[in-house]
Amino acid sequence: MTNEDTTDFDEHFAKISSYIVDTLHGVPLEMTEDEKEQFRMQVTYKVEGEPLEQLPDAYSEHYVQVGFWRDYTQGYDKKETFSHAYVNAAGEIYFVDCSIITAYGQIETFDNEHTVYTTVKIGDKEATLGTSEIPGQVTCYILVWEDAGVSCTIMGDGSLDELMKVAESIY
Repeated sequence: MTNEDTTDFDEHFAKISSYIVDTLHGVPLEMTEDEKEQFRMQVTYKVEGEPLEQLPDAYSEHYVQVGFWRDYTQGYDKKETFSHAYVNAAGEIYFVDCSIITAYGQIETFDNEHTVYTTVKIGDKEATLGTSEIPGQVTCYILVWEDAGVSCTIMGDGSLDELMKVAESIY
């Protein structure tokens, strides 16, 4: 390609860019706040009294679904939070995340364009259950709840009954 070719290309590109800008003038390229709200669900947790400084000793999930193992290449363990990933030979995966709720609170925001939310019980705690389905392929779940100053989230595909057992085993 010569400089002359480059100049012709640059001029052509500038004309196309100008045409696109003129065509799109006045077309919103971002969603308004109202439009965003249609596709978002939010849960806010706040702590009454003093927040925890770290997770309680041995705070974790104490049940692992049959046939799954922890994938230590994903996730982390810290005093204030952890994220654990579990996989099986069929390629199913689930994540368990728990974090202390700080004095500023914690906000969980979710897409609700493709997810249906309901309220369920995990032990005596109220939780939010989100269900997303790709018909004929996979159903994914997200469970979110608060327990004694700790925010817990489980996300995964597979059996909802098994994910509920994992949730009930977190202490």
